[in-house]
Amino acid sequence: MVIIGLGEAGKNICSKVPKNGNIRTIVLDAGKNLPKCSTHEEYEASVPKLANKLRLGKEKDVWLIVSGAGRVSGACLAILEQLKDRNVNVIHISSDALLISKTIMRI
Repeated sequence: MVIIGLGEAGKNICSKVPKNGNIRTIVLDAGKNLPKCSTHEEYEASVPKLANKLRLGKEKDVWLIVSGAGRVSGACLAILEQLKDRNVNVIHISSDALLISKTIMRI
């Protein structure tokens, strides 16, 4: 099984996954396997060929962990397009509106 952590939240969750021979984690973030970009569209266009760059091999079970809070989440659809022949599970992390301050919600 491969777990792909996209962005800061995905990276943090991947760092908590125990190192196990059956589970491999890959982090995709600005400056780490993805170039730094300024828009969602640029991130979507900059996704590399994952099978070659990240050596996914024949692994069929893939988990993608993403939060929609950062611009790097714009790469999500391009990543999923490349994984369409695998068994993909997506974990989307979202904020709880009750826990966010009113100042942050206005931004």
